[in-house]
This record gives sequence, C-alpha cells and structure tokens, in this order.
Amino acid sequence: MSRNRLNLDSLPARLAAVAAALVVSIPARADPEAWPAVVSRQAHLRAGPGPTYPVVAVLVPGTPVEVRGCLPNYSWCDVAADVRRGWMHAVNLEAYSGGDHVRLPDAAALLGIAIIGFALHEYWADHYRSRPWYGQREQWSRPPAPPRAGPPPRQGPGPGAGPGKGPGSRSGGPPGLRPGGPPGQPPGRP
Repeated sequence: MSRNRLNLDSLPARLAAVAAALVVSIPARADPEAWPAVVSRQAHLRAGPGPTYPVVAVLVPGTPVEVRGCLPNYSWCDVAADVRRGWMHAVNLEAYSGGDHVRLPDAAALLGIAIIGFALHEYWADHYRSRPWYGQREQWSRPPAPPRAGPPPRQGPGPGAGPGKGPGSRSGGPPGLRPGGPPGQPPGRP
C-alpha cells in the first residue's frame, strides 16, 4: 500500500481515539445543566431578566456562579451564586473555557449554554417566597408600558432644497418655517 492511500482498517480505531481525546478534553461539571462562570465586575443579581426587577444581591468581581441558561439572545442569564438564584446581565459574566475566561455573550452559543425562557410566577414561587416583594409580583408580571409618544422630530429642508424650499416652508422665506408661524406650530395658528 502506498503512503498516499488511506488505510481503511485503521480508520475506526483512529476515529475512536479522536472521540476519546475530545471527551477527555471537555471539562467535567458537577451539574450538567449548569456552566461555571465568574462575575467580571460588580453587578446586580435580579429577580428577573431586566433592570426593573428587584435586586436579589449585589455580586462583586470574582464571585463564582453557575449559569443555568440564558435568554435566546444571551443578554440575560439565570445564575446561581451560593444559595442565591437570579438573573444577571450577561456582559457581567465570564465563562471558563479551556482554562481561560471568555465573555459570556461571545461564547455562550459555542459553549452550549442552554436557551431558556422566564415565567415569573413559577420562577418566583421556586426562589423568592420569603422575599418582601414576592406579594407584589403582579407589578412585574405586566408587560412594560409602551414608550410615551413625544413631539415628532423636527425636519429641516430635504436634500437639494435651497433656502426657503424645504417641506412646509414659505416660498422665499427662511428654511424650516411653516405657514402660520414658527417651527413646531401648526399651520394657521397665530
């Protein structure tokens, strides 16, 4: 057999050796549902995935946590820190991978961190019954109010419009003035 030909008899043995090497290189975890990580900067552990949920604890840099899963976009993750459980913004977390710390949002998909959802009533019943804000959970179960509509953005003359030729301006007048008064005032009002 020439050197360029593949020895098919040894292929299964080689594949088995490669598979065994990969299994040995994967870090062992106490809980296969959790991934070890560390807090990279002081951050709030919250009772839900968002900045308006109550603060469960303030964690300092270097605090070890177990990541139980993250929202689909890896923005917020459910973590356990000692006996405390809550949600942390993922930019405040670094995962252990190959002996190094990597930013969690950058590596979560590659590490295989679970994608999970958040069900407030079930989560809070499991973790926060003794907290003072538990009885006020309806306050957080409502969807956030839509942003209030403000005044429409001011628009200047369009591209290629010369002085006095912008939308709503008087012919020959300064740009931005609408018929009837200063900018922002409806036409026909003094």
